[in-house]
Amino acid sequence: MEDFWNTSTKRKDQVRYRQSRSYSPYSEFFSDWKTEKDGVTYLSINAFYRFDEVMEPLFHASAINEKQRDWLFDVFMHYLIELEFRTGATKAERDVHLMMDEIKNGCYRSEIARIYQGLSDKEKYYVAHLVMKQKETGESVFHFAEALSVLLENAIVYKNKFDDKNLLLYVGKRENAFDQGKIRLASELFEPLGYRLTVFWEKHFAVLEEKQTMEIDEIELL
Repeated sequence: MEDFWNTSTKRKDQVRYRQSRSYSPYSEFFSDWKTEKDGVTYLSINAFYRFDEVMEPLFHASAINEKQRDWLFDVFMHYLIELEFRTGATKAERDVHLMMDEIKNGCYRSEIARIYQGLSDKEKYYVAHLVMKQKETGESVFHFAEALSVLLENAIVYKNKFDDKNLLLYVGKRENAFDQGKIRLASELFEPLGYRLTVFWEKHFAVLEEKQTMEIDEIELL
């Protein structure tokens, strides 16, 4: 979150905003940061998380074409970000930082605090944010899957078609202690009671009609 504010306020003339293609009603996730050769940085943001009343008419206006919508979205976000920056932190933002302190201080067990300290600032913020959202919504499975996807950048989470209580995690890299810790943290904070997580590291499990997952000696058995 800190690097987002630094970029969006200190370099605001070189920032362009666009609506994130991947988002949920529970999170304000920033992704796909990209700086072009001309120095302009494109930031993707889920504007519907807090600015739904402003953005809903914009995205449903049939008289506005896509190019106009992208331009108006950027203008609106520059104004809204500047307004929010001037009015100070919201209660929700304060609550997330308080949750960060609780996790770091061992309120969720000392082992979790130790793993949490090793995360990046962005990961720490996002984990605390998800803990807050889980408390508000009571939705555990969704936040568990989201936490795994955020902490393990290229990981994919599946639900076992033959067992509703079994989640499948494909990490896509060699097994290592650091990522094991991230999985343990996510499991402790978000995994619902009665659920099980099966982890696949380098080799994917077989998926019918998906050729890249059906190569001999390159798949794991469920």
